[in-house]
Amino acid sequence: MHSHQTSQPSSPVLQKPIVQVALRILRQLRPHLAQPYIDAGNWNEFCITCGQLDLSWESENGGNSLRLITSEKMQQMASQYGFGRIDALIPDTHNIFNNSSVTAEYLNDHLFSVDETDFLINQSKWWCRNPDKWEVASLRYFPNQEYWQVEYMFGVKDGHLPHINCTLVEAGKLNEDNLMFSEVWSILMLTLLSLRIPPNDKHEVVPVTVVTFSGTTFRILQGLVDGEAGNVRINKSSIVPISMDKENATQQMMLIMRWLLAEPLGPSKQPIPGIPHNVYATKRITGDLAELQEQQNAVGSIRPWFLEQAQKHGSAIVQIFLGPFSRPTILLSDYREVYDILTHRDADFQRGKKAEVLKGILPHAFPSLESFDPRYKESKAIMRGLMTPSFLQNVSAPPVYRATVRLLELWKLKCHMSRGRPFDAAGDIFAFSFDAVLSAATGLADSGGDLSRQISILRAHEESRTFTTGDPPVDQPIIFPTADPSLERKALGTDEERLWKAFYMPSPRLYHWYNSFRPAVRDARRIMANYISSQIQNAILDIKKGREPRSALGYIIQHQIQDAERTGHSLVHDDPRIRDGIYGYLIAGHDTSVGSLLWLLNRLVTHREEQEKVRNNLRETYAAAWEERRLPTVSEMSKPATYLNAFIEEVLRINTPVVTITVSTRRDTTILGHQIPKDTPIFLNLTGPSLSVPSIPVEECLRSPTSQARGSRRENWDDSNPTKFCPNRWLRTTPEGKIIFDASSGPTLMFSAGRRGCWGKNLGYLELRIVLTLLLRTFDLCEIPDSLGSQEIYDSLVTAPKRCFLRLSEL
Repeated sequence: MHSHQTSQPSSPVLQKPIVQVALRILRQLRPHLAQPYIDAGNWNEFCITCGQLDLSWESENGGNSLRLITSEKMQQMASQYGFGRIDALIPDTHNIFNNSSVTAEYLNDHLFSVDETDFLINQSKWWCRNPDKWEVASLRYFPNQEYWQVEYMFGVKDGHLPHINCTLVEAGKLNEDNLMFSEVWSILMLTLLSLRIPPNDKHEVVPVTVVTFSGTTFRILQGLVDGEAGNVRINKSSIVPISMDKENATQQMMLIMRWLLAEPLGPSKQPIPGIPHNVYATKRITGDLAELQEQQNAVGSIRPWFLEQAQKHGSAIVQIFLGPFSRPTILLSDYREVYDILTHRDADFQRGKKAEVLKGILPHAFPSLESFDPRYKESKAIMRGLMTPSFLQNVSAPPVYRATVRLLELWKLKCHMSRGRPFDAAGDIFAFSFDAVLSAATGLADSGGDLSRQISILRAHEESRTFTTGDPPVDQPIIFPTADPSLERKALGTDEERLWKAFYMPSPRLYHWYNSFRPAVRDARRIMANYISSQIQNAILDIKKGREPRSALGYIIQHQIQDAERTGHSLVHDDPRIRDGIYGYLIAGHDTSVGSLLWLLNRLVTHREEQEKVRNNLRETYAAAWEERRLPTVSEMSKPATYLNAFIEEVLRINTPVVTITVSTRRDTTILGHQIPKDTPIFLNLTGPSLSVPSIPVEECLRSPTSQARGSRRENWDDSNPTKFCPNRWLRTTPEGKIIFDASSGPTLMFSAGRRGCWGKNLGYLELRIVLTLLLRTFDLCEIPDSLGSQEIYDSLVTAPKRCFLRLSEL
């Protein structure tokens, strides 16, 4: 008999960290599977094969024993209960002990012990049976061939009732990629599958689901086992191809895992009574996902689909099903009720999945914390003062202004080199937004940044004449050489991608864990951690030298030093709340800025009459700058330009970058007269009915008490054609006859609402005003071909146009 003493595996392949991670997953999950069977006392046997040891947990004559049994006995038992051939193990029987105190913890400790002779794992089988149910799971590693095999079978037995079985197999050379991509997920699915065995103690008709994984496809079969008639009926068989793209395949696998863990198991989904839904979604294993995929393929974004559901069903509240056997998700499309939830019903709702998504990257930042979390106030207090008008005007505005001037310098160069041809400016917007938010957050040298590198690249090509345009048609877009983004910008982009993809994952926590093994993710975390740490040290030195803060981080450090001196505590140089807070500032400020600017530029180019209206308003507001043929200063731009503000507000009303936000119910509650259970996901539309299209009627008596108490003032735009683009809706005339911008003219949720609304919206508005003012003072955005004004959109943390073609002419 082989020893069960733990030692390090002698095979180099098995020393891979990822193999050890896979084993730790099994160790963590195994007790949840073993414990009920051992404690319940109603199982005849609990059998485990570990290494080359066949361990059988048996209940005999009221006593319990754990013994090593022969492969012959195993084979007899397997044949008796319908199993196929089980590979030969060791030939002799060895009684290990007779002890009624054996626990699941003991089995867990010894289940995956390392044995040098067996190279960690040769074969591991788990087998449970009673008169009505059996299952077997196998994880095998073949050291000579260096591949894994994962197998799972289950069935329901009653007399001569045939059984259903399935096999999960994935074999391939062990390397970092395929082991992470295939074997680890196979192991997870193997373990989770064993939770889904339907009980049949009363020999009733029960639903059965079988999943097979071949490495390229999932096959999902749904059927019924009739315990009395003794037959199996397969109702549906679905084949789901696995995308060869690892990110998409990961999402597919986790959707299936979500289904495996969903409650309750049954042949159809159970909708919440009375709430409209797509009936076919309750009969498909994928729910509404198939239609969402069609939407994605058609327009490049799934988010318009969420806006269409209210109008499709004629109801401000609908329910959708986002995955196999998922619980219903509520979709709310009514400004007044959404606003009420965000501002007055903290006791009923929490951030839910959004907090789980953010915690994977920003665990200590206040956006990742629930409002009732005691850490929330402390974390938010660190960022206090950064969005006040005085701080924005004196500290944040100057670096945004400088970044905008660099953008204009780049576009002057492109305007000269393009000779009247259009170019795609989307990449420049990404670079500008990064420079601007990085400057405002941590400071950036005047000569630094991604825009400066791009300018240098173009000047080098212009001077060397290595870049020529030839003589193509004037409407043919010109493609400029581009500089590689900075390491920090690449790192930020990696984490932004992780965040928005995590929103679509059934388990954001599991997705973040998986991603933490990717080299690109590890590099991103290291780069940004090192960058922010270095900037913290620089800020500390600046403040101690008596310099005034020049960035958000400097302001935070100044207050931390003052607090430390006042309380007598030492300054924490690497406070994770500061680190995550600044990183969250960068992420939120970059992506939302990009999305908003792309929509604004798209509108200015495709609706040139609006461009002229905005420019005329700027000329009147900043007359001195126009007369002196210069750019308005930061100080001058503190004076509001009414039509510019109305234009920005109207574009973002129609083209809201953040279409939907998520919350979940903290307790059983009511929405528009419907009872919603605790922990139900809620999608709140920030545009759509009552905001950008006509509202869906709602009876007043169905609204919440707080909504009814607030009243129905300006609850929609129905009286002024909400589908029409009309910036004038945001303007009003004062009793003195002055035309002013009024943000309260009607309903808007573009930056959410309440104390958990967009914390940085004032910085966002500031940046948009500066960019548009300086841009329209410098350039005329000329007409482009209709083919280049495409409305194709993409999804990330925001929804925005894919392309942004500009044809510029200097004024």
